[in-house]
Parts: sequence; C-alpha cells; structure tokens
Amino acid sequence: MSARVRLGQGLGRYLVYGTGGLALIDETQSRIQGRSNSASASLPFGIVTRPYFTEKTKVTRTGWVLGGGTEIALSNTLSLRGDYTYSYFPDKAFGFTRASRNINRGYTSGGVVVPSAADDPIGRMASNALKLHALKVAVNYRF
Repeated sequence: MSARVRLGQGLGRYLVYGTGGLALIDETQSRIQGRSNSASASLPFGIVTRPYFTEKTKVTRTGWVLGGGTEIALSNTLSLRGDYTYSYFPDKAFGFTRASRNINRGYTSGGVVVPSAADDPIGRMASNALKLHALKVAVNYRF
C-alpha cells in the first residue's frame, strides 16, 4: 500500500508523470525448527532431521516509493496508463523466541543422561531490507 503524489506534464492526449511517497507493507517471516528422529551415543544427532515446529513473526514495514509513467486518453471517457514504481523498505529485525540451540534429542549412555537441546530455546534474530519493483498497466473509465 502506498500514499503517493503524482506530478506531470500534459502533452495533448498524453500525460507524462513522476510519482513518489510513503509505502507500507505487511510482512510475515517464518522459520522451521528441525529435530532429529532419534539419538544415541554413536549417533547423537540421529539419522534423519524432521520439521519439529514452525515459528512466524509479522510486522508492518514503512518505506518509500518512487516511479513514473504515462497515460494516454483514448477517448473522453477511456484512458490507458502504464507506470513503474520502485519501493524500498530499510532493514528490519525479526525475532524468533522459540529457536533452539540445535536439533538433537536427549539420550542416555552408560547411565549418563545427555539432555535434548532441541527443546532449549535461546532465540534468533533475522533481518533484511526489502526492495520491490512493479510494472503496472491500467485501463481507466471515467463516468
């Protein structure tokens, strides 16, 4: 979603314009925590790792948008428009509180209990910048 201004120059039946403004986007990040299928002294991380749970986090990001385009009047009520926009959303951090230390299950070997670290949440942070390019074509009908 964006709130933009459009500034342009009319050339007969054509309008050439630039646009810019504020951009908002809802973003969901997810991660899958794996866990081994079994554990033993000889294979402490098991043989196969399977998904254990999925963790999601959602944020609304704020950025900016710039672009330009052209519109041509095909008649008094019909026009054709094409434009390009570039949206940029700066780095945003996402927290995953249930992320665990590793994937191994607990096991007992020689009377010694080796605890599972797959259920030991230590958390993780991830971040990224988001850049979007969009080409749009529209047909407008004016009443």
